[in-house]
Amino acid sequence: MASNISKEEKPELYIGGLGTIDSSSFPSSLSYVALGHIHRKMNLNDSGTICYSGSPIPFSFKEGRDRKVLKLIDVEEKNITVSDVEIPVFRNLYQIKGHKDSIEKELSKLAEDKKQGWVSIEITESGVSSSIRTISENITKNTGLEVIHIKDTTVSKRLMEKEETIENLESLSEEDIFLKFLDEKEIKDERKEELLSLLREIMASLNETEE
Repeated sequence: MASNISKEEKPELYIGGLGTIDSSSFPSSLSYVALGHIHRKMNLNDSGTICYSGSPIPFSFKEGRDRKVLKLIDVEEKNITVSDVEIPVFRNLYQIKGHKDSIEKELSKLAEDKKQGWVSIEITESGVSSSIRTISENITKNTGLEVIHIKDTTVSKRLMEKEETIENLESLSEEDIFLKFLDEKEIKDERKEELLSLLREIMASLNETEE
């Protein structure tokens, strides 16, 4: 399959559930095949007569560096020539991902280079989202940059860890859970035994009430 994007970026192409496709999936009687859905421009054959033109504008920050084009089709008798007409970039999209220091450094570089456009920030360091907002506002003030999206990727990670903790707790006894709580609070061993004894009395009392 011929393509104008790298192998690593190349998506798998399917027709419904028929499996992966390439240029041989289309009959040779077709002079030109315009395909859709994929946002990046990509040719399925060397002549470019079977191709995805891609979207005319980026639909996400991940597409911010993609070159957007229109397809110009020249038809002369039975000969077809396909060429790209590049679409001007009306608004730049910049995506920054990392910890606090790297985000500040990269955003400052954009401002120093007098770049203009929208910025998306993904934070990979826990507990810095509020300071990142303040930093980004100060750096982009009176510039052509606007931070329109800030995502703290550590939040979803913490939620997943919390769910795993809940699942683990379900397999523990009341005493085990209580001991873990005491360990987190750094309760001394002699006090721990006293509290554990009180817990056993409470649990026994509750069990008698249920009976």
